Amino acid sequence: EIPPQTAMKHRRFFCRASVLLCALGFTVSGFAAIPLGVLQTFTTQPTNTSWSTLGVPGTGTSITSAVEIEESIQTNDVALITNSLLVRSSPVPNTSAVGATWSSSGGFLQTRPAGVACMLLLAMVENTSGANLSFLDVRYRFSMPALLFGEEPGLAGHHVFYSLSGLPYTWMPVPNLTTESVPPTDGSLCATLALGSWPAGSLLYILWADDNGFPSIDGSFAIDDFI
Repeated sequence: EIPPQTAMKHRRFFCRASVLLCALGFTVSGFAAIPLGVLQTFTTQPTNTSWSTLGVPGTGTSITSAVEIEESIQTNDVALITNSLLVRSSPVPNTSAVGATWSSSGGFLQTRPAGVACMLLLAMVENTSGANLSFLDVRYRFSMPALLFGEEPGLAGHHVFYSLSGLPYTWMPVPNLTTESVPPTDGSLCATLALGSWPAGSLLYILWADDNGFPSIDGSFAIDDFI
């Protein structure tokens, strides 16, 4: 069995190697990312090669505006977002500083940060179409398993970004998937991502950020039926 520290180093190396190869025009296969167009219903726990998570160090007062959360997101490198999703049997999770959770009873992914500045949830999608793509439609269902308690205006729900490289300062915001009103509205969300040229066989990274609300305990925000 590979020790966890060694497995994480291998994951980081593969992520960085994938970014380099894609930048040079090569494609990457054998990485168990989310195949393009395959509906994600989360009936089983995703692996951290398709969905991973990270708590960003800080407190509930570290981020106080939408501008600040975007500035925080821009510093992130996917090679460091490697934690597996936590497993919770209850559809309403406890707060966590470690990462987002998979609800085994609810069959969805959710964030409810505490003890950190914000919580990150990362999806890695592989272009399995066999062709370069200029645009991608993204859809999923957003819900709130736990009610809001402490959320600043403009920071409720998820702020969503995407990148073709996953490197710092390459993250593009997705306003149509950002649910910042208080309270956010349950329902289906969709957006068309303008990718320029997404090479066949390469990865696209989609990042959800959930601010640690202040002054009270966060509600929880969930996604399901992602495609």
